[in-house]
Amino acid sequence: MRTWLLLLIPFLIGCAQQITETRSCPALSSWNGTTCCQDLDSNAICDNKDPAVLERLAQEPLPVSNPPRPAPAPVVIRRPTIITEALQQARQITGYEYKQHTYTYIVAGPRVQLDLPIPIGIGKLVTNKTSTPVVINRIYFDQLLQTAIGVCVIPEEFLASDVKSPCDKLVNRSFPLRYADYATFTTPEQLLNEFQNSTPFEVIEKQHVGNRLATLAVFRRNRQNQTLLWIDPINGLPLKLERIENGKPAQTVEYNDLFIDTVPSRTLGAQ
Repeated sequence: MRTWLLLLIPFLIGCAQQITETRSCPALSSWNGTTCCQDLDSNAICDNKDPAVLERLAQEPLPVSNPPRPAPAPVVIRRPTIITEALQQARQITGYEYKQHTYTYIVAGPRVQLDLPIPIGIGKLVTNKTSTPVVINRIYFDQLLQTAIGVCVIPEEFLASDVKSPCDKLVNRSFPLRYADYATFTTPEQLLNEFQNSTPFEVIEKQHVGNRLATLAVFRRNRQNQTLLWIDPINGLPLKLERIENGKPAQTVEYNDLFIDTVPSRTLGAQ
């Protein structure tokens, strides 16, 4: 019997060491019978079972993450005089130019020069029984006199080459045109004048048309029917217009590459 006990003692000591090692937990944790658990107050009770800890957690507000800040809202103001101010600015301009589609317009007072991207035929010139097709690539308008004159100028790329220009036989010739057939454009000043007796519903500053800073004037009959007019705050000229009818865009006018004071107030070209 004594021999049997002596043999059993090492086995019991080994088991006790295994139990002790299994129940050894890191600091600020306790043994819950199967694994180590968090015990921040070291009271031998797991925090997820400790009534005092649970009560304290229930009273603490949940952490709130900082939401991303929204972009600053555009400045909406009441400015009924914006059109009057824009007209006053525009009248100080001696001349300007802009593009629409592939056409280039140069404006100086009532006179407008329209440069066409390609020559257009307007008929034939008969001299000494010789018929020459007449083409033009530039038109001069006088909006006061309601006149239009077509000419054909030789582009710079033809001047330094051996290639003949369509205008070679027509240089220094001008041809009267029917004004109504060709004056189908609306200059920025004309567009602005359409609103001189209108009061905007609201004005929104610091808008953009392409890379240009603009002030947006909203003329609203209702949400489904309104006109949006973007105005250059520096020179007063419109940059873009959009008419919305029944909730859908009905008309868009945009003046691209608008440059002011690039044209002398003298008579343009052939006029």
